Amino acid sequence: MPQTNCPDCGTEMQPVKLFGKGPGGHEDVAVRFYTAGHATRGWTGRFPAEGRLTARMCSSCGRIALYGGPDE
Repeated sequence: MPQTNCPDCGTEMQPVKLFGKGPGGHEDVAVRFYTAGHATRGWTGRFPAEGRLTARMCSSCGRIALYGGPDE
């Protein structure tokens, strides 16, 4: 279970979504999964997803924390 208070300042951390811009700067690409450090890309060129990421951010100091859990 994700920590609800910031370990740096103690303020309650709120859920956030992380994303990046895709090719051409138009498409949003969500950062949602993780895999083992030793994983290799499959025949599709992608890494196998082992679990899903969630993120929380402190509104006071700006710390962002990522939490991983099994992909359901």
